[in-house]
This record gives sequence, C-alpha cells and structure tokens, in this order.
Amino acid sequence: MLRPPNAKGIFLDSLCAVTSWFKASAQCRVAAEYNKITGKKPVMPPKHRPRIYQPSTISLLARTWTLTGEPCGKYLAVNIADVLERPERFGELETYADLLTDEVLHQLLNMFAATMDRYLKPVRDTRYPAGAQSSTTPGAMLLSESPIRWSGTPMEQAPGFFDVDTVVHCGHSLKCEFLYSITITDVFTGWRANRALKNRAHRNVVAGIEALVQSQPYPMTGLDFDNGGEFINVQLIE
Repeated sequence: MLRPPNAKGIFLDSLCAVTSWFKASAQCRVAAEYNKITGKKPVMPPKHRPRIYQPSTISLLARTWTLTGEPCGKYLAVNIADVLERPERFGELETYADLLTDEVLHQLLNMFAATMDRYLKPVRDTRYPAGAQSSTTPGAMLLSESPIRWSGTPMEQAPGFFDVDTVVHCGHSLKCEFLYSITITDVFTGWRANRALKNRAHRNVVAGIEALVQSQPYPMTGLDFDNGGEFINVQLIE
C-alpha cells in the first residue's frame, strides 16, 4: 500500500535532486541549519520497532530450545521444522501445545537464527549467569611426560587413536557431588564410547579408561587429552 505524501519527504527529495546530496546528508545539514536559526535541537519522535513476533511465539521458542538440548540459533533455525514435530507428536510441549497455532508455526519457521539467539538470550542468561565456574582444572605436573600434538599434526589413517574428555553433570552449580561421564572417540572412524564416573579422582578416571579400552572391538594405540588434572597425573600416564 502506498503511503500518503509527506511534506518533509517531498522537501528532502527535491533538495537531494538539486544538490545531489544523499538523503542522510541532507537531513543532517537541514537539522544543522535549523539549530542555527532556532538555537535548539528539533524534537524527534522516538522510533519504535513494531513487534513482529507474538509472546506465544517466544514462549514456544524457549520451550522448544529447552527440549532440544539448548542448541545455538543457527542449528535451531535449520532444524526448526523437525524440532517442532517431535515434541508435538510425543506430547512434550505439555501446556505449550495450545500455543502452536498456524500463525505461531509460520513465525517460528521463518525466524532468522540471529533473531532466535536474541530472544533466547534472557532465558540463557537466567539459566547460565555470567561468572559461572568452570570444572576444568589445568594440571601443571608431568607435562614433559606427554608429547604435545599441534593443530597441524597429520590425522591418523587407521583406527586405534582416541580422543578422551570428561563432562560434568552438575546442572548450574558446582556445589556438592555429582556424576561425571568420560567419553573416548576414535579420530579415524568416529567410534565413540561413554562411561559414568562417580568423580574425577585419578583412580576412577584410570579405571574408567581401562574399562572403555577393554570394551572396544580393536586395540587402542594412542590417547589424546587436554591439560586437565584428571589426565595429567602419574596414575594415568603410567
């Protein structure tokens, strides 16, 4: 729909046509001359961006983001159609199911990844406040006993070389005790295995890795790990 003619717009268009100025430059020069004459700045009405997405769309987006493991906006935007279908089919939306109207579905399917991240930021900040502690404690001992692999090191061309790391299942707090999981991944084949640990005590980590090694269908020829203290210790290196 065409907008009705605007006197200011017509004036700026005419000024730009005569002077060959850009419209932004013309606006600045007109405002500067206005300030010189009146001695005050013109009062410009605030520009409010119209709300495009309904509150129900934002609520359903947060619920879907939670059910799918809290992925980034780029991943969620690409898979939003499949991501919405599964929770709806299995009844995981619960009280949010009534919000999934045709209009809300259309808005979610056409939402950009950056928009998703922007609307999910308050939810993410609430669940993961700034300054949260990290569970990784660097180990300074025995670094000379472990050869360092650089990013340019050629990749193995046969199965048997594994990457290993631990994941802490503590929720949003490192207080009290909680379980850890240890994961080994074959660099060449992508074969992956997991095992739960009571904690990251050296003997538990060594026992967990030994159990994972014994459960593999082929022998382990090498193990690559970060500088965490649960790996760089006498028990594991021996």
